[in-house]
Amino acid sequence: MDKEEKVDMLTEVVAEKAETHDGPCSVVFLFADEVQMLETWNGSIPMN
Repeated sequence: MDKEEKVDMLTEVVAEKAETHDGPCSVVFLFADEVQMLETWNGSIPMN
Protein backbone atom coordinates (compact mmCIF):
# COMPACT_ATOMS: atom_id res chain seq x y z
CA MET A 1 0.00 0.00 0.00
CA ASP A 2 1.52 3.31 -1.02
CA LYS A 3 1.25 6.64 0.80
CA GLU A 4 -1.67 7.91 -1.31
CA GLU A 5 -3.72 4.78 -0.61
CA LYS A 6 -3.08 5.17 3.12
CA VAL A 7 -4.16 8.83 3.05
CA ASP A 8 -7.31 7.91 1.12
CA MET A 9 -8.12 5.19 3.63
CA LEU A 10 -7.63 7.58 6.58
CA THR A 11 -9.79 10.20 4.88
CA GLU A 12 -12.61 7.67 4.49
CA VAL A 13 -12.36 6.66 8.15
CA VAL A 14 -12.47 10.29 9.31
CA ALA A 15 -15.51 10.95 7.11
CA GLU A 16 -17.30 7.92 8.55
CA LYS A 17 -16.49 8.97 12.13
CA ALA A 18 -17.65 12.53 11.46
CA GLU A 19 -20.99 11.24 10.17
CA THR A 20 -21.41 8.82 13.10
CA HIS A 21 -20.54 11.31 15.86
CA ASP A 22 -21.76 14.87 16.05
CA GLY A 23 -18.60 15.99 17.85
CA PRO A 24 -15.25 17.01 16.41
CA CYS A 25 -12.96 14.43 14.81
CA SER A 26 -9.19 14.52 14.40
CA VAL A 27 -6.36 12.43 12.97
CA VAL A 28 -2.91 12.31 14.55
CA PHE A 29 -0.01 11.19 12.38
CA LEU A 30 2.75 9.52 14.38
CA PHE A 31 6.20 8.58 13.13
CA ALA A 32 6.59 5.08 14.55
CA ASP A 33 6.86 1.56 13.22
CA GLU A 34 4.13 0.38 15.55
CA VAL A 35 1.65 2.28 17.68
CA GLN A 36 -0.41 0.54 20.33
CA MET A 37 -3.95 1.85 20.41
CA LEU A 38 -6.44 1.98 23.27
CA GLU A 39 -10.09 1.77 22.21
CA THR A 40 -12.31 4.27 24.00
CA TRP A 41 -16.02 4.98 23.77
CA ASN A 42 -15.43 7.72 21.21
CA GLY A 43 -12.36 6.46 19.34
CA SER A 44 -8.81 5.26 19.81
CA ILE A 45 -5.83 6.85 21.50
CA PRO A 46 -2.15 5.93 21.12
CA MET A 47 -0.59 4.37 24.20
CA ASN A 48 3.14 4.50 23.40
